[in-house]
Amino acid sequence: REDDTNRDGRNDVLHLRVEFSDLGQDVNTVQLLLFFHVKLSLFSSVTLHSLAHFSSSWAAPASRLWVGGDLGVWQRRPLPSTGRVEQYNASLFNSSSSRAEEFDITTILSRYNERNLTTVLSNSYSVWENGATGNFTIELELRYPTQTITYYPGFWQLVKFAWVQYLAILIVFWWVLRRVQAFVFQNQIILTVCKRTDKPHKH
Repeated sequence: REDDTNRDGRNDVLHLRVEFSDLGQDVNTVQLLLFFHVKLSLFSSVTLHSLAHFSSSWAAPASRLWVGGDLGVWQRRPLPSTGRVEQYNASLFNSSSSRAEEFDITTILSRYNERNLTTVLSNSYSVWENGATGNFTIELELRYPTQTITYYPGFWQLVKFAWVQYLAILIVFWWVLRRVQAFVFQNQIILTVCKRTDKPHKH
């Protein structure tokens, strides 16, 4: 399940529990591939199928593994500021394929790593619980941290930014110029002569 812990309308943490019973063998190594469907919609609309990888081992047979961490978005290049990005909105492997290498973890991760936009599990912790019971439980607690996503600025965004910067500089220079002008004339630093330019009226 997903929870919105700070009541802002967006989920903040994922809780997942998977139980295996009557395995018939001891468990002391776990390798997980977690698949996600991610949507970003601040500027451009981005939809992607993503994953997170986790691997851990323990010296003794175990009955439970708890994993906690942050699930974040990783990007190599900025995203476009407008439009739709659909190039990653596809399965990470062909489920109808009969080739074994299609489902090989190394192949999946290698192909996934070529993407510009991915999700990664970071700041992770794991706790093993000893016990050769024939049953095994995996519990995940993954949090969604606040992140900064970079975009290529669009034309109007550049214009807006430039206009704001121009106004800020203009106001400062206008204020300084007015103060200098008032100081010069009040203190008669520059010699000035008043000359009447209009012609007197004849009666």
